[in-house]
Amino acid sequence: MGTFSADVSRLVEQIEQKANMALRKIAIDTTERVRLKSPVDTGQLRASWTSQLGSMPNTFNGNDTANAQFKMGETLYIATDKVYAPMLEYGLYPQPGGSKTTNGFSNQAPQGMVRISIQETIAWLNTVRW
Repeated sequence: MGTFSADVSRLVEQIEQKANMALRKIAIDTTERVRLKSPVDTGQLRASWTSQLGSMPNTFNGNDTANAQFKMGETLYIATDKVYAPMLEYGLYPQPGGSKTTNGFSNQAPQGMVRISIQETIAWLNTVRW
């Protein structure tokens, strides 16, 4: 009986390791999607997206090492401190917004950055055969 339970324990450990590896890859890819969808004027928004485990970051320096440490059951925050990020995400620019916006939405990110990146990740997950 001892060998069987050891084999099962080893299997569970391997499954957990693979699941955590997949989770980390998804976190890395999603963070990169958000960055790449962030409009660039000065580059500050793109450079400020920061990941942290367990709580919101308090320093926004683009550090995403938390993605590589992410494990099942933890909460990963991907955030920025740029006050104009919600305007880009939700199209809240005042009218008229000049040449960079249309109807309150950024011409560079008319569908936002975070929501569309999450939607793309979910769509990809729905295509994966488990």
